[in-house]
Amino acid sequence: MRWRAPLAMLVAAALLVACDGDEGRPSPTSTPGAPTETAAATVTPTETPAPTSTPARDATALPTPGSSEPSLPVPFATSAPEPRRTGDPAIDVIIVAVEDGRPEDIGHLLATQTLACEAESRGIGTFLCEDGEADGTESRVFPLGSCEGYYTREPEEALANFVEGTDGLYAAVDSTVAFEGETRESTTLVFHSASGLSRDAMRAQLDSDGRISFLGLGCNSLEDLVTREGQHLPMYGGPWLYPLSGPRAPETGIDALDPALSLIYRSAYEGAAYYSAAPFRHETCDLFGVGGEQDARIGWSVFFLYLPRLYGVYEAPADPPAGWADDGWWLLYRVSLNGLPGAARVGVDASGRLIGIHYECVDDPAALTGWEGAPLTPVLTPEEIEAQRAE
Repeated sequence: MRWRAPLAMLVAAALLVACDGDEGRPSPTSTPGAPTETAAATVTPTETPAPTSTPARDATALPTPGSSEPSLPVPFATSAPEPRRTGDPAIDVIIVAVEDGRPEDIGHLLATQTLACEAESRGIGTFLCEDGEADGTESRVFPLGSCEGYYTREPEEALANFVEGTDGLYAAVDSTVAFEGETRESTTLVFHSASGLSRDAMRAQLDSDGRISFLGLGCNSLEDLVTREGQHLPMYGGPWLYPLSGPRAPETGIDALDPALSLIYRSAYEGAAYYSAAPFRHETCDLFGVGGEQDARIGWSVFFLYLPRLYGVYEAPADPPAGWADDGWWLLYRVSLNGLPGAARVGVDASGRLIGIHYECVDDPAALTGWEGAPLTPVLTPEEIEAQRAE
């Protein structure tokens, strides 16, 4: 079969750059009355006193993603040691309650507020009156967000749903912001989603008093939530790359190679782009397709749309195609383009840098296990990968 990628690639790349790019990324909708992270961080709780002030934490500053010369190993390529804690008791009590599925232990930390309802909608985030309520009726509410911000009248129920929807802490970051000349301290706990989807990351935002001021229920990737304007936020704990329930990326035991497998397995396009060599190759066998050098971030964003599944890992041949290293590895993947089966080859050099993606005009990656008439040397066979997945 001869499958074509060009139109899908170009359209997908344009959409991803428009939606996810660090520069030009649209700001959250700013509708009067709509809850936002900034607004959520400044609400005044109505019920519980502030917990005891927490000790200062040492955050680790991380480099900018997208660098063409990263210092290996890069951030987010290897997982932090267990357990998933920050060392700050006021923060860790929230993490423990979420891990243990006990929202009732932290319900008193919800920074609820009193808000007057409105009879008519003014757009996204308007707190509307219920049937029979007069305009201006006040209620106890809490701000939530997924792809849009809104208020709930059932804060404890929302917290329970949040806890149920998580599958282990990913990272704790310093999300302090400067707003109108004022510094507003904030910590964000980013959690893996129980859905298993990388773009359904969950978050709990804490104010300077340690109260939970905002809950995010998806519509962002893990990496989106630990970066701001192209910069990694200082990190208090993590990253813990995988959900508590697993599964993990296949492993070869090769230190220079396994971080690359992990990044691709987790669809971590920011990390993969950071880990990529420059120039980065993005090629297809289709004469009408994309060929040659391309921005690594776009290349990985497109690749992850094709739902890659690792088929096998092989040593690179001694006589590779132009632009491909002869002293690293080839990762062979099954991919799906509009439901049609295909295959792709990812190159990794001996230092662990991702050097390119080549989409092949074959249905089955088994056809790629040889080069110039000679078989490639296997590092991780399809059978070994399936055995790891079954563990």
